[in-house]
Amino acid sequence: MAKKSTLQINLEYYFARSVLAVLGALPRRLAMFASLRFFDLAYLVFGNLRRVAHTNLEIAFPEMPLDERKKIVRGCFHNLARQITELSQFPKATEESLRQIVELDISDEIWDEYRRLKESGQGLILMTPHFGGWEVLAFISFIFVGPQSYLVRRLDNPKLEKMLADIRGKFGNKPLDKRTAIMPALTLLRSGGNLGVLPDLNTQPHEGVFVPFFGKLACTTAGVAALAMRTKAVGILLTAAWDEKKRKYIIRSEARLDFKSTGDRKQDMIDYTARMMEEIEKVIRRNPEQWFWIHKRWKSRPEGDPEIY
Repeated sequence: MAKKSTLQINLEYYFARSVLAVLGALPRRLAMFASLRFFDLAYLVFGNLRRVAHTNLEIAFPEMPLDERKKIVRGCFHNLARQITELSQFPKATEESLRQIVELDISDEIWDEYRRLKESGQGLILMTPHFGGWEVLAFISFIFVGPQSYLVRRLDNPKLEKMLADIRGKFGNKPLDKRTAIMPALTLLRSGGNLGVLPDLNTQPHEGVFVPFFGKLACTTAGVAALAMRTKAVGILLTAAWDEKKRKYIIRSEARLDFKSTGDRKQDMIDYTARMMEEIEKVIRRNPEQWFWIHKRWKSRPEGDPEIY
């Protein structure tokens, strides 16, 4: 990918900063309304993103009528609008204001297990897909599990990268660059820390493994499995689904993943990754309109397979 010019970097940065500043100056409800209307326009304008989403939905739900797919794609755009709105509100957020937009749907039994793990010094890999309020979930984690470090793929715009890191780090969360994070991540997990990951998007074959996702092989990061294998960290799948009636994000603990070693390290990593994506697929099937369908999830293909997009 060609390196961006200084002009392009500045234009992107000041545009994003201006959008977030305007939305952030508005009350949350008004900011949400404005963002939804903007993304209604984006839905009409960005036909390439709509086409990617429909291609993905044809793979995931081949029997679904076209009208239902259109509703899901529009819902996907609306979910992105909510995330942009929440980002704009984070700089003025307080613990009290954050508690007002979330509801915890986690049993006492699961909480007891979480406390037991932390008291024993167990590292936790907190997984969430690009689903529902993933930005909200990462931002408010300090309320429920304390500050965490989270793996990110650096943007190709350093000014945007710093701006987002500053917003997300208000309450102590720290980004770790995926390209250089292996040793810091290992140290963190071995010392009983929390590491946030979003492992559901496409990755390059040299970084991942092919596992089933909606019935079709999808190249998925092997990094989560590698960290779990080397540190014995417990994987916890968390989600924050948007509830339109309650106007809140419902935070749930969806699954626990423990690395199971058979002696075949490569196959063990594939099995762990496959279980992870199986659980993520279950989440998406419940509320498909809240997932990131405009991403080319099946872009990387096994050798010999035709391109999809």
